[in-house]
Amino acid sequence: MIRIKPLAVTEARQELLNLYQTALPHLAERRNRNRDGLTRLQMHVLHMLERDGPQPMRELAACLGVTPTSVTGIGNALVRRGLVERREDPADRRVRLLCVTGKGRETLARMRRLLARELERALAALDASERAQFVSLVSRLLATVVQEDSQAT
Repeated sequence: MIRIKPLAVTEARQELLNLYQTALPHLAERRNRNRDGLTRLQMHVLHMLERDGPQPMRELAACLGVTPTSVTGIGNALVRRGLVERREDPADRRVRLLCVTGKGRETLARMRRLLARELERALAALDASERAQFVSLVSRLLATVVQEDSQAT
């Protein structure tokens, strides 16, 4: 059995940073291999469009914290691949909306399946009680982050 020593918050932070820096090259390689050649921002836009529905490019730019020109480039790349399409906004014909296509939804579904397999492989290293404890701890951490974000707004 592994003995775990208690850590202060700063020690835990440093340990997590060290683990992350060690794992980062491996995670980056897997991420690049599993993204179908899409950039991180392209994947993010695709996820946003699927989750939130059609969006004008200026709103996407604001959400991403990038210029509208950058979003135009991202949109063009996704349109060329058939993952999104541009449509006229029914409320304002001057505005073009980016909308995820069926092929875009299929791509996201494939990415989720790949991620699920990666997670299953990683979690297989833990026994059932360790997995339950891990999920419980991560849930608590995320709940804290969400609560802090909601209090900040």
